[in-house]
Amino acid sequence: MGFWGLGITLAFYVAQGTSAETKKAITIFSVIALAQGAIGYIQYFTGVPEILVAAHLLGATLVWIAAWRIRLTVITQNG
Repeated sequence: MGFWGLGITLAFYVAQGTSAETKKAITIFSVIALAQGAIGYIQYFTGVPEILVAAHLLGATLVWIAAWRIRLTVITQNG
């Protein structure tokens, strides 16, 4: 939940002066992080089925990829 809050804060703070590419990356990150949290809650309430463990690991990887894409768009925008 804290990670999701961090993503929302990031979106509010940097959305004013960022490129369309960075805004898109932030939106993708937010959607993936929300889906990742939903998978985690489903796992908690259903007793951690194996298929959800795989989905959760895939989601964790996608969250980090999306976070790095935000960073890369900021670097290319400012560099």
